[in-house]
Amino acid sequence: MTPMSKSLAAAAGLLLAASVSGCAGAGADGAGSVPSNCEPAHGGVKTLSGKTLSVSVYVSPPATLSENNTFSGIEPEIVTELAKAECLAVRMRPVAGAALIAGLQAGRADVGIGAIYHTPERAETLKLSTPLYQDGMALLSPSTLDGDIGALRGKSVGVVQGTSWIADLRKVLGPDAVHVYQATDGMITDLRNGRVDAAVLNSSEAGHRAKQSPGLKVAQVKPNPGVAASRTRSDVVLAIRRDATGLAKAFDDDIRGLLAKGTIGSILTKYGIDPRLAGGAG
Repeated sequence: MTPMSKSLAAAAGLLLAASVSGCAGAGADGAGSVPSNCEPAHGGVKTLSGKTLSVSVYVSPPATLSENNTFSGIEPEIVTELAKAECLAVRMRPVAGAALIAGLQAGRADVGIGAIYHTPERAETLKLSTPLYQDGMALLSPSTLDGDIGALRGKSVGVVQGTSWIADLRKVLGPDAVHVYQATDGMITDLRNGRVDAAVLNSSEAGHRAKQSPGLKVAQVKPNPGVAASRTRSDVVLAIRRDATGLAKAFDDDIRGLLAKGTIGSILTKYGIDPRLAGGAG
């Protein structure tokens, strides 16, 4: 998972004003509704709120973007397609990184999105969907880096709470070297102001952030024996309530359908990501 935008910080805890409807597009006012003649791809799919899918969103551009209380990006578009298939309206709510997983575990949302990597630990407490696409691990810094994590020893490194590589980086670099942030915006501010020397983000977001801050440079992380996420691409998934078995099965089937039709590849292309990264790393 990765960042939180300024608009998210202002809107934290509020329900998204615009909902996206299933089957047909949302109305002009954003409220939307599910047409009475909509036929779901799978029967018996249950959510916390009847025909409304509750989605917690951690803003991690370009996976998820937020502006003026409206969400966009790779994963909101994919979720919209899944909701259409199952005749569900969608309500999205912004959350901080650590709160996303905790909220799903507590039953406060059906689904969580925001560049969530599949990890064995998350799979123990949540349903994790069929992979949507693949992502990697990157370094962001005002200095030129070659992607060698070991070269960061003796430097201060920023990470965002909830990312899968925190424990490994603490072991490799030392616990005092790794500074954990609740949101990416604060980490990027500290990076630009020299309070940390480098930041570790997922590859797609690192590229997005570098475009926003021309003084920052991106380097893809080289494989490091002590950092598991550096040795392979990670699968980005939907995080789903563990007890939402029917919903998870339906969405898995729907995701495979979107992959087969090339829909997810087209969405990735729209946001500047290689469409060949659609699906799992295998």
